[in-house]
Amino acid sequence: MNDLILLGITAALINNLLLVQLLGVESLPNASKSIKSAAKFGLLVTFVMLCATVLTWYTNSALRYLHGIIPVEHLQTLTFVVVVAGFTQLCGLLIRKKIPSLHKRIGRDFKAVTVNSAILGIVIININQPEILSDRFARAMIDGGAAALSFLIALVILAGIRERLELHNVPKPLQGIPIALISAALIAIPFMALR
Repeated sequence: MNDLILLGITAALINNLLLVQLLGVESLPNASKSIKSAAKFGLLVTFVMLCATVLTWYTNSALRYLHGIIPVEHLQTLTFVVVVAGFTQLCGLLIRKKIPSLHKRIGRDFKAVTVNSAILGIVIININQPEILSDRFARAMIDGGAAALSFLIALVILAGIRERLELHNVPKPLQGIPIALISAALIAIPFMALR
């Protein structure tokens, strides 16, 4: 049990997906414009990341079974991309049909979540983890949830910094995305020091 708690803390704080492993950086320019949009996007990524962890865990189990019959190890990443993208698009379609008011608020974010490298990255990281715990599924779920939380925290922090920077006199060449990336680099330094 202590190993699982330590794993969660490590994944959430030390191995931050966005700042340390640079997964999901493509969402910085658009998702971190305001704290509200960053929190909304981060929660959406959290939901998809947890569901994708479960789906790809079982998909990987099926691929392992097939590996005894035919060689399928080179299909793992392609299969995960299809599963994650398909699940995200299915969620977007269901929300558009069943809850149109929610789709108006988060509809365009589903397209960004579909191609978010943080989701595919944590799925592959979870599958390739060494077997140091007896329950690999629990480890994958905790690692996926903590990684999603770390992504949400980093995105909200960066959005807060961007909102504060809009109140200050930033040189013209650095306004917008350049200052966001510089801020992300400066925030990543303490996270890197924890490693």
